[in-house]
Amino acid sequence: MLTKIQAASNEAAELQNLFEGQKFFLSRETPRYALEFMIRSCGGQVSWDPSVGVNPPFAESDETINYQITDRPSVRNRVLSRKYVQPQWVADCINARKILKPSLS
Repeated sequence: MLTKIQAASNEAAELQNLFEGQKFFLSRETPRYALEFMIRSCGGQVSWDPSVGVNPPFAESDETINYQITDRPSVRNRVLSRKYVQPQWVADCINARKILKPSLS
């Protein structure tokens, strides 16, 4: 019983650090609050377009962004240093308990 509790505790701790050191930018058409909650709960940093919320922590032009979450079939003006993913990718990573290879980028 104790080993099951310890395993669950370790799994939760690992999940809290899943996105640690990663920066995400949410495009306007994505569900900001749900994604922000999931990403921050797993240790990631997140920002958004100023048209959907005040005081975004960093701008879309920030060159240190690792992932841009978009729900559009094509993205104009792609930044080569970041990966473009769909909102479902965040949930898929959490469910898999690892960062999955993006399918959009």
